[in-house]
Amino acid sequence: MAVHEAITKMAQELNVGTITEALSFPKFFEVETVNACNASCNMCTIQQWKKRNSYLMTNGLWNKFLDEVKDYASWIDRVNVSRDGEPLLDLHLEDKIRGLKKNTIRFVTLATNASLLSADRARLLLDSGLDDIMFSVDAVKKETFEKIRIGLKFEEVVKNCINFLKLRDAGGYKTTVRVRMVLQDQNFDELEEWMCYWREFLREGDRAYAKPAHSWGNQLESYLKITKTIKRKDYSGASCISPWSTMVVKVNGDIPLCPMDYKCTKLMGNVGRNTIKQIWGSEGFSQIREKLLSGGRNNIALCRNCYLWDRDTVIEDEGSYLNER
Repeated sequence: MAVHEAITKMAQELNVGTITEALSFPKFFEVETVNACNASCNMCTIQQWKKRNSYLMTNGLWNKFLDEVKDYASWIDRVNVSRDGEPLLDLHLEDKIRGLKKNTIRFVTLATNASLLSADRARLLLDSGLDDIMFSVDAVKKETFEKIRIGLKFEEVVKNCINFLKLRDAGGYKTTVRVRMVLQDQNFDELEEWMCYWREFLREGDRAYAKPAHSWGNQLESYLKITKTIKRKDYSGASCISPWSTMVVKVNGDIPLCPMDYKCTKLMGNVGRNTIKQIWGSEGFSQIREKLLSGGRNNIALCRNCYLWDRDTVIEDEGSYLNER
């Protein structure tokens, strides 16, 4: 894809006049308020996480982030209050969501394994103003699920998800729900049954979808590439919208290159020491953007053949591939 065409496409996806406008401030944030998990999934990076003195984001760091984004509330499209950890381990998560909504952030979401989503916690989340929630449920059969989501109980997770949906519907909440399967060889054959099962519980605006497991920027030591039939493009020369759209904030304030950079191998800054605006306009981000636009994707180890941001890998609606429509 030519540079001009790539820039135009990214500007359209971000709903900006020119891509230069996107350099003023991130439109999407993923904020890791807790870096711990109660599961040890086989496609996750948890076994390779760095040991930290604290697994929770400090109030000072969170408040600094909150203060910096409030002036850009009309610009920001989405704040995800989760990243690599299980967000429900943060017992003050609902307060953080309320703080974002008080600052008029238009769309707040999170992703959870739902194992800790009790009825009381579900009500707290719904009452906090949460706009959207994603449940990670990787199988429709107990045996398959518990081989993937090691440490979790299938019946408990499914019950919690369904209970949340019922509480939401009964209370008239506007929160949308997404249920996602991380597609692997061991659950591939359950996809159609999984789609049918969850469609029965979802309402208009909700989604059930699947996306192939990935290598986390070629860093996951235990990564097993899916061998079942799935279409893949050659992404070696393509650009990526992430450096123009998304900032990840780790639990200690570190800013990695992108959501795949869980080790912060390309550290772009730290929100405890710099402002978000300074980091977003830094030389580090500028160099990455220039390299991607010049076709140098394969020269960045994290970016080589990464397909995370391409919508063609998403599967929904009875397993139909979006790029086959």
